[in-house]
Amino acid sequence: MHVRFRQSGCAPARWAGVSAAAAAGLVLAGCSAPAPVAGSAPVTSSAASASPRPTAIPVSVGAPTYAKALSLKIETAMKRDAIPGAVVLVRSKEQGDWTAAFGTREIGRDDPITPHDVFRLGDITETLTATAVLRLQDQGKLHLSDPISRYVDGVPNGSTITLQQLGDYSSGLFSYDQDASLRARYLADPHRTWTPQQLLQVAFAHPAAPPPVQDVYTNTNYILLGLVIEKVTGTDAATALRTLLLDPLKLKRIGLSGASQTLPGPHPRGYAFATDTAEGETLTTAQRSAAVAGTLTPVDRTMESPSFAWTAGAAYGDASDVADFFQAMVDGPLLSAATRAERISRMESMGAPDPDGVHYGYGIARYGSYLMYSGAVPGYHALVAYDPSKKNTIVVLTNLMWTPTGGAPVARIFAEVKTALGTRTTS
Repeated sequence: MHVRFRQSGCAPARWAGVSAAAAAGLVLAGCSAPAPVAGSAPVTSSAASASPRPTAIPVSVGAPTYAKALSLKIETAMKRDAIPGAVVLVRSKEQGDWTAAFGTREIGRDDPITPHDVFRLGDITETLTATAVLRLQDQGKLHLSDPISRYVDGVPNGSTITLQQLGDYSSGLFSYDQDASLRARYLADPHRTWTPQQLLQVAFAHPAAPPPVQDVYTNTNYILLGLVIEKVTGTDAATALRTLLLDPLKLKRIGLSGASQTLPGPHPRGYAFATDTAEGETLTTAQRSAAVAGTLTPVDRTMESPSFAWTAGAAYGDASDVADFFQAMVDGPLLSAATRAERISRMESMGAPDPDGVHYGYGIARYGSYLMYSGAVPGYHALVAYDPSKKNTIVVLTNLMWTPTGGAPVARIFAEVKTALGTRTTS
């Protein structure tokens, strides 16, 4: 599922239903949850409340000067968007580092989230998958100009679709998660284990446009790249990502879920206000107010099968390891300088050119001065952003898939952090 990143107006997801991941994209403004109606119950931390009042770990002595005010703004944003819990990490060379945890792991319980909690990462998975492919290219084991038919049989237009086109969303392949019948099967049994071949079989039954095709986001691309990684390395994707990317960085609390639904602990429960909707969490006005007031309880979707998203969205991680990986991916030792430079230079906007919008590349996106990615899977929404010029890093992890108005729960928090750091939003 793909969510456009906009500065105003409600930008709907193409599909926000099952556990296909959300691509880099947010709704930053104009889609905020309404304030509680007169007489509605306030959000509190009592067990009777559906959404405990967000409470951050106290701002310690010596914390950056922005921390206290930003903490209050994050709490306000969480209450407006009915977010049960969040972790926010900020690294700033100029203004100092800060990490805080807010809210609860489980609605109705006094179980505070900590900065070390693990969240599902949704489409941030694609940054790992793409970077693994680029690292294999640096090692001389494949090339982005290779046709996908060299690695996977039966792909429509497989002799002309390149690994480059798979990674930059121009393959023209149908996104399996858009298939209504498949969505129905997922919803009937959200704990079912899916194989990549089952997902691709659904995608390949639909017409494919001849490549290159712009503005066609499809999770099918990254399932195929996962199979490429497995064929070239001779091991399963989770092991390959760890060997290629995570072990060299000594990162232990980030990885790819396999067939198991288990999420490493400690972790919060993950929530959503609906089971399957075409445009994010579509609620009535009364339901939105009830959600913000804490009287409408979201559904617990923690243990739904991550296999439905696999190398397009089944990664997990804590805030620190997510930040470490993303910084190393952009500036660090994972890729050659030439590969990093080419990756950044090839980013383009999806759809009409928009200087203030998101530009997409090979498992990476740019929004203003930030290189970033975000995404959702049932129960969770995550964002990571890094400004190479200012050396600012922001990670926002939430245990809510969509706000009551269908926006990204990370969006308002991200905007508040950028404002606190005084960073620009246009390139």
